[in-house]
Amino acid sequence: MSLFYCLLTVLETVRQIHSDHLLRESDVNNHFKGFPSLASLKSLKNAGEILQQRTLHSDKSVYKDQGRALKSLPKWRTWKEVPPNYNITEAKSSTLREYLGCSDIKTIKVSGNIGRGYTKTVHKGLYRGTEVAIKSVQLSNEDIKRCVKNPLVNRSIDECFILAKYKLAKEIIMLQQLQHANVVRLLGFCWQNELNTADLNTRGLTVVTEIGTKLDVISLVQLPWQERFRLCLGLARLLDYLAHSPVGSLLIRDFKLTQFVLVSGEIKLTDFDDVDNEEPGCFTNRDCVVRGSKRNKTLQCDQGRCRGVIATKNLENVGRNVINHILVPGAPEQLKVHLKDIKYNLQRLKWDSTTLLWHLERVLQLLRSGKHLESISKLNFYKKIPKADFPNLYDYHCDGSRLFGACELAVYDITEAKYMCDLDDRCQAFVTTGKILWSGYSIVYLKNDTSHVQPNEDTTVYIKQPT
Repeated sequence: MSLFYCLLTVLETVRQIHSDHLLRESDVNNHFKGFPSLASLKSLKNAGEILQQRTLHSDKSVYKDQGRALKSLPKWRTWKEVPPNYNITEAKSSTLREYLGCSDIKTIKVSGNIGRGYTKTVHKGLYRGTEVAIKSVQLSNEDIKRCVKNPLVNRSIDECFILAKYKLAKEIIMLQQLQHANVVRLLGFCWQNELNTADLNTRGLTVVTEIGTKLDVISLVQLPWQERFRLCLGLARLLDYLAHSPVGSLLIRDFKLTQFVLVSGEIKLTDFDDVDNEEPGCFTNRDCVVRGSKRNKTLQCDQGRCRGVIATKNLENVGRNVINHILVPGAPEQLKVHLKDIKYNLQRLKWDSTTLLWHLERVLQLLRSGKHLESISKLNFYKKIPKADFPNLYDYHCDGSRLFGACELAVYDITEAKYMCDLDDRCQAFVTTGKILWSGYSIVYLKNDTSHVQPNEDTTVYIKQPT
């Protein structure tokens, strides 16, 4: 039975779901500490967990994730026992670190529609100064329209509305179970009645999550390479987590970029309408074929079910729709041999999710260590001027720039910045900033003139000296 229909059996408990708001907080340290060999990972049952719990952020970055629960007693974090004035039908929450309840959600100021999917409508809201995404089912959603017009089943609008709400209830349960840096974070929910009103105060079911930026192909290809690599790595971490999730291997059935958002540079899965855990039925191995862009892969048929088809389909979809297009272009030359090997094996479905993740994590280690840089034998001499800048002066566009209209580059260190300036005949100076990227790299700006140096506490100027 599919995950969706299995979840229908808990619908009687979903009405009480908003009483399970205060949950145990678990701190997940996702920093990449050491790099295990692929062989050692393959020998472990929890190999996927070892690699997937690695962060894309700096050494001090720690993800704060909620514990998961569906129908369990609240695990109090700040009280030794349940306070006497606690209302069991509604969670009292003071911060976004606990699930928001109905009373909290009613205070959200809705500022506009930011998206409409097959089943849900998403609005932007403001809760205590923090922007959030508000998900709900509207009568205008396509899912309800098609349900009403279905000639095979005679259903009323109210019946179709309830079925659509069940899908949103499924998303609540999924988000409680799936705690990962590349899954959008559930902030709160409220199921208070069966009304289909559009009013936030009286609406039957409302879900609140962290908000993100929409993704599309054009915006992806225009991102700097390090940010594109970050997206590829995030997707690989997500796929390996979904392959070993607490509710079984999960398939993103209708893979589209619209199912993802970008949150502070991190790609996150936000739509669970088409997420399922049902491996296809089979009679022989020939019924378990996944078609890749360069090669097909045949999985094992075991007791009437294909084994591994879900995870393999996810890999094929992510490769065909995203990674194959953005992984290699614009990458540092010394890393391209590794990235092309990753693309080659992904297109031919030769690797599982753990192997793909291992190779991408290895590239990240090379990137952060600076070992990918070309051997630099001789550099020009540069005069260092601390606390100086050329604000809004002498900018020009260069190859590999992160910003149109300026030569904004991400460099490993000052030596690489000098090297990049030496390679460009137009460059006469560069300015270092205090901005550090997720990869540990610094932002510098190459300049084509050196006059009119101005004071700036946060930047340093390096002027190329004549040889």
